[in-house]
Amino acid sequence: MSHSTRFPEEHMVMPLISPLVTSDFPEYLPIVRSVWKHVQMRFTPIEALIGTNRQSRANHYSFYPYLFRKEFPQISDSCYEALAVASVFYLEYVCLLDFIHDTPNKVMHAPFLMSLVHEQGTLALASILPIESVFWEYFTQYHHQTVASMMSDANAHSNSNRVFTEEEFITRASGKAALSKMVTTALAILGDNTSRISCLAESQDWFNAAFQMYDDVKDWREDLICGRSSYLLNHVMIEGGFINKADRNECAQVIPDDVGQYIYRSGVAEEVLNRAIEWCKNSLDAVDGLDLDGWIRLVKVLQARLERLRNDFSRLRLAPEKHAGKLR
Repeated sequence: MSHSTRFPEEHMVMPLISPLVTSDFPEYLPIVRSVWKHVQMRFTPIEALIGTNRQSRANHYSFYPYLFRKEFPQISDSCYEALAVASVFYLEYVCLLDFIHDTPNKVMHAPFLMSLVHEQGTLALASILPIESVFWEYFTQYHHQTVASMMSDANAHSNSNRVFTEEEFITRASGKAALSKMVTTALAILGDNTSRISCLAESQDWFNAAFQMYDDVKDWREDLICGRSSYLLNHVMIEGGFINKADRNECAQVIPDDVGQYIYRSGVAEEVLNRAIEWCKNSLDAVDGLDLDGWIRLVKVLQARLERLRNDFSRLRLAPEKHAGKLR
């Protein structure tokens, strides 16, 4: 019995749509809805098996392959859709890896769910890429980068008594999202244009590092309260003299308002955001000359968000008395 027969469309629940889609990429909404119908047909039996429900959010990974379509116009609609479905499942897989890492005592069904979503992502890819394709060698490399990055994060949480270097952050942040590169690698192989693999991978590595930095700065308070480490908090905890060793237990004991005062007044947030803005420029430089208006637009959207966030921090630092209520 097929999934579509067992779980008809009228019983499916569409996910929340990220503001990134509705505000910045509204033309992709029909694609997002179509992709998520396929995702739900695959995910509903998983939820039934595991006995759990989740609130999903459709973000740019729901239309990620379509950002590169102008460079690979000869590839069929069905291939793009399969890659988008795989992207959604692998994002879920990485999020579950992250959840297990951040909350080791509350994993419950997560390892089983992680295995099943990885399976569905792989099945979607296998429907368009035969096992003998060189694609799977790249896929294995990207998967190993993801796992190695997660393990490096775990070691940093428990063992770091020094400031992380920028190079370490870029390696870990780009590695964590390395599976995103399977999309462009698949497109280059399916489109018989493997010379594009390297520059597209480099562009995504820079973008993923910048995106992680944006997330870390935006969510610093939540990360601190939950005992999660980040590049920003690592610098603040050590250089600000709050603790001698930036591990999750000691971070959780620090008063967030005190940390906030240091972040807002020291200029450290502006500094790391400026670096992330440069990484966006590097991402664009890596694919200069390619017909990638969708991807270029996504990178520029992130760059604009980074610039707005940096400017907000600058205003708070330069006129703290005017924004006293926000320095918390």
